[in-house]
Amino acid sequence: MKLLPLIGALLISAATVQAFETLEGLDKATLEELDEACLETNENFLLCQGKALATSARNRVDVLCELVRQDLITTQNAVKMWNKYNETYGHPLWTQAANSVLEEYHPNCPIKTVP
Repeated sequence: MKLLPLIGALLISAATVQAFETLEGLDKATLEELDEACLETNENFLLCQGKALATSARNRVDVLCELVRQDLITTQNAVKMWNKYNETYGHPLWTQAANSVLEEYHPNCPIKTVP
C-alpha cells in the first residue's frame, strides 16, 4: 500500500508539460501552447495570471505617461483613466508593478503612485 502514493506521484511527474527552457523555445511558442502551459496546473495558472496582471499595469503606466508627454492626451484625461484602471484592477500585484514603473521610469508623469 505504501507504493500506491509513490506510483501516483511518479505518474503525475511524468505527465507531459510544455516547457519553455530557452528564449528561442519561447519565441517559437504559439499562444495555444502558452495557454496550455498556463492551464496545466493551478499553480501555473496563478503564476501566469499574476505575471499578466503585473505586465498590464506596467504597460498602462508606460502608455499613459508617454501619451501625456507627447501631448496626445491631457493630464486630466490621463489621471481620470489611471483612477479608473486602479478601481478596476486594484490588486496588490497591479499596485506594486504600477508603482515600481512610475517611480523608476516616469518620475515626472502626472499620474501618481497608488497607496
